[in-house]
Amino acid sequence: HIIQAQQDAAQSAINEARSAFIPAFFLGSGAAYTRGTSQLIEGQPPSLGNAVLIGQLVNQPLKHAVEEMRANARAVTAGSVGRRDDLIWRVATTYLDLEHTRGELEVATKESDSLAKIQALMLERVKEGQELPSEGTRARLNVARHHQHLLELQGRSTLLEATLKSMLSLPEDHRVRTVSEPLAALQPGDFSYDSAEEENRAVKRAWENSPELKKLAFEVQAKESRVRGEESQKYPQLELVANYAFLSRETRFVTGNLNSLTPNNVQLGTSIKIPLFGNARIAARVGEANAELIQAKNTLEAAKRRIALDVRQAFQQSREAGAAREVARLELELARENTSVTLSRFQEGRAGAKELE
Repeated sequence: HIIQAQQDAAQSAINEARSAFIPAFFLGSGAAYTRGTSQLIEGQPPSLGNAVLIGQLVNQPLKHAVEEMRANARAVTAGSVGRRDDLIWRVATTYLDLEHTRGELEVATKESDSLAKIQALMLERVKEGQELPSEGTRARLNVARHHQHLLELQGRSTLLEATLKSMLSLPEDHRVRTVSEPLAALQPGDFSYDSAEEENRAVKRAWENSPELKKLAFEVQAKESRVRGEESQKYPQLELVANYAFLSRETRFVTGNLNSLTPNNVQLGTSIKIPLFGNARIAARVGEANAELIQAKNTLEAAKRRIALDVRQAFQQSREAGAAREVARLELELARENTSVTLSRFQEGRAGAKELE
């Protein structure tokens, strides 16, 4: 609603500025008794009825002001798209964090049974004098650390769920259930997407599709229009003016030859404004507008560099994640082989329960 209100306000400002080029028509009456010297009423002589038509014919500063407002309105629209995409991103990442945390919590909960068995076994062996007392203390310490880790995971899971419900405006009593959907395994041909050429193409796509860059580009256009508008202050401005007044005997002079004025009075012409001796003021305003334009361009270039850096960091993180995935796969394979060997030794009586756990 806030974003829509900003867009409506920007569009209304554009319509108001553009209306100056559409002739405005005013109809009214200024009836008054006149005696002696005629007096003007709001710039018009006393009349039973009058009409005024005013419109801009040539006004370069106002034209560029409309262009500036139009660019600002487009910037507001692009900014709203950026806020929407940012919200979608934050919701998605929060959901993934919640799903990952719940997965860790599930694994840690299963690990509690194994640690409890080890603790009971070690305390029994210490009691029988087969282990040092420090081994029993170490077993209790491991259980305590694991319990602390469980509490941290539970707290983080609760906080992430509350954050997700707040983002989606869900009721407090609503439960969020996550569904684990692992990504498809990479195929050998998929590594071509991790090349330097693909990284450069991704940077260009990010520049083309970034709502932030579009917003900043429209802001640069708005600043350029303002510079042109300030520079055009030195040019003449032309305005259309048309007046009509219907005068009765009571509203005209009643003495002298002035009584011969006609009832219908029409005036049609233009109002020309030629600025003189304003070069210093215009130069100062142009300098101020140019400074804002340079700042907007620098902000745009800085955003492009930051987005390019983010894309390249994402590619590097993807490469590191791929390497870490391969290491984890080999570690899992080694752990399974070691577990099989230990299980065989346990069944043969050559390994204890502690080693098996």
